[in-house]
Amino acid sequence: MQRINLNEFDTLGIFNLKNVDGIERFVTKYNKGYLSRNKEYYKERSYKKANELRNYLKTIMNNECSKKNFVIVENMLNLSARAYFRDLEKSVINNNWKYEKSKKCLEEDVHNIINLFNNKELSKATEELPISEDVITSRIIEMDNKALLYIFTKNLIFNKDKHIVTPGLGSIFIGPFMKELYGYEYTNIVFSLYAKNSLNNNSLIKMFSNNKWLTTTNSILLIDDNIATGRTINKLKEFFKENKKEIKYGAVKYNWINYYNVSKGIEKKLDTFNISDVDFLTPFEDPGYWMARNAINGLVKNNSGEQYVNELQKEGYRDENVSDFMKTLLKTEEYLNLLNIDFYGNQKEITEIKKSSIYFSKKLKIEIEKICNERGREER
Repeated sequence: MQRINLNEFDTLGIFNLKNVDGIERFVTKYNKGYLSRNKEYYKERSYKKANELRNYLKTIMNNECSKKNFVIVENMLNLSARAYFRDLEKSVINNNWKYEKSKKCLEEDVHNIINLFNNKELSKATEELPISEDVITSRIIEMDNKALLYIFTKNLIFNKDKHIVTPGLGSIFIGPFMKELYGYEYTNIVFSLYAKNSLNNNSLIKMFSNNKWLTTTNSILLIDDNIATGRTINKLKEFFKENKKEIKYGAVKYNWINYYNVSKGIEKKLDTFNISDVDFLTPFEDPGYWMARNAINGLVKNNSGEQYVNELQKEGYRDENVSDFMKTLLKTEEYLNLLNIDFYGNQKEITEIKKSSIYFSKKLKIEIEKICNERGREER
């Protein structure tokens, strides 16, 4: 049985397999073996077809903690997340909150993904997606690296309960991960300044998945999948301030390349986030949507594992000697060192970064180094 290891995932969340018996239609052949996703993962389909496929995946899943089961469960989770987000969009349009069936599937699948990372037996999946001929969301989910998200969420620990709020499609897995690990309730916002649809014309308060954020006695934690300019997060911060809600905020990944370019005046027309204001920065570099798009197109349009890997290798990822998690850490440190920013609080001078960010970044750095050391021991 091939067990799943955090150190095997690349920057987009895809890893290699040798044994693909029974899951051939969900993997992509390439010269090193098989990749854990293929064009089927990104295919546009109706709710009805999504439910049929998810039900089929249930029949080939067992309770073992294995790489093969990860492929199965991740495909199930991919279907439930896209159906859930499409239900949220329809809820905004129709001014109702009808998404419980897809939400239950989403949380059921997140439960099993977390079990896989914790080397626990899987639970039997019983929930069903809604059935209709409407098409579920087919856009790329940007924070789709379940291993990176697991590392982030299991280290984001608080003394008091929080209510999680996440914007847009890219953050769709964050709330369910936090609920599974800590029992925190969550609210999704069908809003992003970068989303190209008419929903952003709605009043912002109508784009929330529930009103629990308004009535909760717990403090609000606003978490995005990534922050580049900070425009979306700043808009939401203003909204919460207007509604007399105090929040802490941050993201899983940050576009540190953009931060460097804006800071140096190389990108004069762009904005960037204020590092002294963010409550929890991370050393995880977001390489940009276009890199993910090009790599995924290699799988979807050309069904080519080699093209997918080559696109990532152009940017320095998929290195056989260094894990992608370490690569993203090193890239972040490179940009911050060039800006003379002390990310880990090692200098005696007062840093412009919040203590909470320093503490969290140190934890994540230690975690990544631990994962990479485990990889080294396995290879020896």
